[in-house]
Amino acid sequence: MDLKQQKCIFQRNNFLSIKGEKLSIKIEEIEASIVANFLVTLLHVNQTIKVQPNELILDAAIRQGVNLFYSCRGGTCRTCMLEVVEGEVVQQDADGCMISEQELTMNRRLICMSTVQSHAILDKVKRLPSVTVE
Repeated sequence: MDLKQQKCIFQRNNFLSIKGEKLSIKIEEIEASIVANFLVTLLHVNQTIKVQPNELILDAAIRQGVNLFYSCRGGTCRTCMLEVVEGEVVQQDADGCMISEQELTMNRRLICMSTVQSHAILDKVKRLPSVTVE
């Protein structure tokens, strides 16, 4: 069997074939492993995770066994709010989430409903010290 015939069999069966041996790796699995992941560093837990394009940050963290605070997974409880220190983090469905325009401007994101478009660094939200008025 020549290379052209092997290529036709490969395309028809949707499996990778080397020297007539059929391997159990589908084309879709190969393509998925080639897709670039973004690295997201979570400073508050001292961990770096790999996030796939269009994957929610919280889902990626859970998939990789990183323990983070969260509750609703729908953008309403605000438990998972983090601050973007560096990188491009997109808040998905911002209108349906409990996050204000001011918080978005301050680089805060609900990671249960956020994706990344670059490598990123996130940290817990810094609270301003309370001021007592006398």
